[in-house]
Amino acid sequence: MADGWQSWQRWTLGCLLMVLPLAYCDDAPPALVPRILPVPLTDGGELPLYWFAMPAANDNAPRPMVLLIHGGDWSQGTPQLLFDHARHFAQQGAVGVVLSYRLTNKTDRGLGDCLADIRTQLTWLRAHAAELGGDAK
Repeated sequence: MADGWQSWQRWTLGCLLMVLPLAYCDDAPPALVPRILPVPLTDGGELPLYWFAMPAANDNAPRPMVLLIHGGDWSQGTPQLLFDHARHFAQQGAVGVVLSYRLTNKTDRGLGDCLADIRTQLTWLRAHAAELGGDAK
């Protein structure tokens, strides 16, 4: 029994010695938290637009934007499903933008209304991209 216990202790210690340095790695990129921008809608409501960007470089040049719209047949899903993808693009030097829309199954809305939500956010984004550090072209 002592040999089995000592073997287990050595295995556990070996695992900890391999994993602990990863937890304290200084070169790990910081976790990007989205900046939530409220986009006004024509009916008086607001929709959140999620903006992922690394801190601006010294040149302050506008960065390309990658726009992401979650799937789900317009009736299910959430923008949060695409947050990891947006973070990836931001870490590559672009801006990850996750758009949102009101789902058809939660409101009395149809596909045209969902597309209008997306169109409204795209129009707002184009008008405000420069002040946020993105390139709308």
